[in-house]
Amino acid sequence: MEQVPCYCGCKFEGHKHTRHCFWRDDETFDKHGITCSVCFDIARKTRQMHEQGMDICTIRKEIDMFYEPNKHLGTDTPMPQGCE
Repeated sequence: MEQVPCYCGCKFEGHKHTRHCFWRDDETFDKHGITCSVCFDIARKTRQMHEQGMDICTIRKEIDMFYEPNKHLGTDTPMPQGCE
């Protein structure tokens, strides 16, 4: 989830990717992810696609495309290496 942006606006709370919605860098739990439907949905979709065998580039592109209308709220998460 560190390679997948979040599109709920949590970037204004200092989040850099979807993992931050659930776990901070100091390894403490952040309840934001379980109280925000966008965060929870992104995590669920990411997990489902991963379990279906999709690679990170495909997952990232699918998430980015789905949340295109919320692009302005997205975290500044770099594109994974090897993805265009």
